[in-house]
Amino acid sequence: MTDFEFLFALFGLLFGLIVAELSIKFADAIDFNRERPVGILTPALAFLLLTDVTTFWLFIWAFRTVLTVSYPSVFSGVLLAMLYFVAASLVLKFTHRSPLPTTTGPEPLIDGNVNTL
Repeated sequence: MTDFEFLFALFGLLFGLIVAELSIKFADAIDFNRERPVGILTPALAFLLLTDVTTFWLFIWAFRTVLTVSYPSVFSGVLLAMLYFVAASLVLKFTHRSPLPTTTGPEPLIDGNVNTL
């Protein structure tokens, strides 16, 4: 196994998880579209992230003869993949939360005074 095959297998797994996370989030966005409309900017941001991940993948392929297995190359690749994964997790975030409770007026404090804030 060459150095590039080792790094490409590691980064391929990590970046595959990023693409899978974006795909799952898109499926959730389509599923919850009636309850919570997405708009145009959020899918555009997700598409930009997917394009950036693809560009990084092609960048690694272009430098396949130069890359060697070393701590800085592996750590920087894993750190970058972690940042991409966090961005992919946050770009289309859908949770099953109930709406915030509404009150008709200020809630009384324990001693009977009214909370004005």
